Amino acid sequence: MENKSFRPDFSNPHQNAVVGAYWIGDLGYAYREGFRQATLALLAAASAESYVDPNTGETAVVFVDALVYPICFNARHFIELFLKDSIRAVSALGTNATQVGVMPTHDLTGLWADFAVAIARDSRLVELGMPLEDVFKDIAEVDNTGMTFRYSHDLDENVHLPSLEHISLGVLGDRLRKMFKQAEEFSLCLTVLQQEYAQNT
Repeated sequence: MENKSFRPDFSNPHQNAVVGAYWIGDLGYAYREGFRQATLALLAAASAESYVDPNTGETAVVFVDALVYPICFNARHFIELFLKDSIRAVSALGTNATQVGVMPTHDLTGLWADFAVAIARDSRLVELGMPLEDVFKDIAEVDNTGMTFRYSHDLDENVHLPSLEHISLGVLGDRLRKMFKQAEEFSLCLTVLQQEYAQNT
């Protein structure tokens, strides 16, 4: 039986997203980019305190007190995916290459430690990767395991963020946009280095 929700609609083809095994290229990039773009789109809606519904042309009001959670969750998940993908790619470089499989963890602190060790093999990666530490550690301090912005309470029914009353989406947005740019520069450099290392020069 056809799934009525997750299916193509060829009467409106520009809304058909290519997914899974049908994606050509780096699927990890597609996931990372999706969470990055979702963060930026939600930040824009929060800044405007509204968005225009493309189907009706009507303006819908949004509330920053509600949008803060998916904004932070999407940004945090981008970071987790970026670290995991980068660790895998960097570990495969050079003569001491290792194959890193699936990393079944959501611990940003541990992932950052693994990332720092991995990039130490090339000073160019260190130069571009280490500036990310500031924002990454800020986010890990508030949501190290991906639960804080996903659920309102922890498993013991304690409310998350008990000592944090406000999060400025203006301040956070500026820092996230800078971080996204730094992460993109790192990824571009890593792509070039993958080609360079493949030459065994």
